[in-house]
Amino acid sequence: MMVTKEKSTRYSTPPISYPLFENNFLEYINETLKSNVLDEMNENLVQYNSELEEGIISPYLVSLKMNQYTFHMPSLNGNNSSFAININPITNEDYDFFDIFDAKRNALEEIKVIIKRRSDCDFFERFDKASFIPRFFIKNDGIEFIFSEYEVSSGMCGNIVVFMYYHELVEFLKPNGPLGFFVTPSRTWNADFHWYKAVFGTLELEKGLNN
Repeated sequence: MMVTKEKSTRYSTPPISYPLFENNFLEYINETLKSNVLDEMNENLVQYNSELEEGIISPYLVSLKMNQYTFHMPSLNGNNSSFAININPITNEDYDFFDIFDAKRNALEEIKVIIKRRSDCDFFERFDKASFIPRFFIKNDGIEFIFSEYEVSSGMCGNIVVFMYYHELVEFLKPNGPLGFFVTPSRTWNADFHWYKAVFGTLELEKGLNN
């Protein structure tokens, strides 16, 4: 979506569609995305772009990422931002970092080390502080760790995205978390086993919901 002040004062948000099941919480998320756009609309706005990307979409886990670009006068440059929503539409639960990753395995510190190693950017000191928690976007084949422009590095890097496959993260996943089906007792990776277990678990959940 793109809005320019010169061309149009109309705007819309890309809504989340959920044809398989009705859910008031997803309706609330749609309104949240819409409100996020409206917050940027003022007399100084010159240009607004947004893009909504879907990650995992299932009865028990929905992951969405929204990228935005705003340019307000009298700024000399626009601003890029990125955020993710990871929710359970059944329980209305919003998943944070430690719902997904195991604090007992030092997941936060270890994942930060990998992020810095994968990126070509120089990170600010605040990134290393224990209070700084990366945002993440859950996809079918792995997880993206996302950072807005100027959030952890200079503006030269723009939005920073670091992707890791599940086999790289399996040792840090919380066994009883929403991605716990990826974790075996030995914490080894077997793609066929995990694919079967994930699909089987989803089918069992859908069967339970329909009964």
